Amino acid sequence: MKNSKKIIIIFFALIIFFLAFATAAGPLITIYSIKTSVKSHDAEKLKKNIDNELLRQNLKSQFQSIFENQITVRIKENPQYSDERMRDFALSMASKAFDAMINGMVSPESFALFLSENPKANLSSDGKPTTTVDTIAQMQKNAKIKIKYKFDSLNKFYVTKKVNGKDDVIIVLTRYGISWKVSNIIFPHH
Repeated sequence: MKNSKKIIIIFFALIIFFLAFATAAGPLITIYSIKTSVKSHDAEKLKKNIDNELLRQNLKSQFQSIFENQITVRIKENPQYSDERMRDFALSMASKAFDAMINGMVSPESFALFLSENPKANLSSDGKPTTTVDTIAQMQKNAKIKIKYKFDSLNKFYVTKKVNGKDDVIIVLTRYGISWKVSNIIFPHH
């Protein structure tokens, strides 16, 4: 009887340890999976680590909020431009532009650039970057980049990138059961 109680206690202790380990290591395993899928150009593997719908929705609402705030500030500064129809037109055009911008942001190249502490740029024969991502990588090449990892709660994990001590960009991972997925990217706005 005493041995069966000990076995049951050990069994539950192992389950609790496994769940705690999976919760703590899960985000780092997901980040490693993203890095390897980016290096191997495996878009399908990358998609498994991203909640595409939620990420796109979060990015779009973030950019719309920033844009709306800027329009409001501009209208306050210049009351002669306070026409509601023009404001609504500008917001609808911006919405279409945000969709195109978000498609580029959730590309494997963008994740590779974000997660890299030593970005490498592909240069053409004349020494110029070949893509926008390469241009950004070239600019960050000599920058001091720090990446920090932090749990916000049992369900949220932040990967923060600081370039030259400022402009924090945060990738938010959210727990879905025992797996983790990228659910948001938070950009600094001034």
